[in-house]
Amino acid sequence: MVDTDAMLEHVDAKPENKSIDFQRIVYDSSTSDVILVKIDHQLTAPATEIEHSLNPVRFIQTVKELPDEDGGTEIKRIVSESKHIASENNVYSHLNLTPSENKAMMEKYFDIGNNKVVFARKYVSINSAQSSPPDWILKLRAHFAPESKRTRKFVI
Repeated sequence: MVDTDAMLEHVDAKPENKSIDFQRIVYDSSTSDVILVKIDHQLTAPATEIEHSLNPVRFIQTVKELPDEDGGTEIKRIVSESKHIASENNVYSHLNLTPSENKAMMEKYFDIGNNKVVFARKYVSINSAQSSPPDWILKLRAHFAPESKRTRKFVI
């Protein structure tokens, strides 16, 4: 699984190779949702980072719990000043950031040092009972680990 960022990954996915399958997430403005598509799908804009596709309730809680250093203060400010749209189920739509605010969030926090890992660890440690996984994660689970073959529980 890859995201759809400014540096779109090109993968030569040959149909005869049944052992490897690549999926990509991208924001679909017609549905205001992040969707899972084949790697070579024509929808390639807007850039959709993995952070955009997360559950907004858990995302905001994670941001609140981040340390202030290494851009923590900046992402807290960006998130707190954004126009939260409660009915939206992904960070991209929920925060409703302008392109410059979105760029600032990525550059001033997520692109600094080990912040993506710090954020991911904090995100998965937050009680998932408060929110359900995004649809694209459920589809990814079903695609790569159908119920009939699932042997362990995924926690995301």
